[in-house]
Amino acid sequence: MRRILYAFFVLASLNGYSQRLGLSEQSQISVITLGPDQDDLVQAFGHSAIRVFDPALGIDYAYNYGVFSFNQPNFYLNFARGHNYYYVGIPTR
Repeated sequence: MRRILYAFFVLASLNGYSQRLGLSEQSQISVITLGPDQDDLVQAFGHSAIRVFDPALGIDYAYNYGVFSFNQPNFYLNFARGHNYYYVGIPTR
């Protein structure tokens, strides 16, 4: 009986935290790709971002993929070896 109650409470709690995607029919999702630039090492391979645009809801965000910190220890050595810690830059208003 305990296992059944435990399973019930776990499943009930998952439903409370789920979210529905609330974009309108006018929304657009795009991938933005910038070409490489040989003037700087960190721009030598290009860059990508994901744009979420929904004029009905007033949403126009570009989620910047490939953000990193120049303050990482041994940044250029790690960059050349492909060992940087990348993250997604989320826009703020």
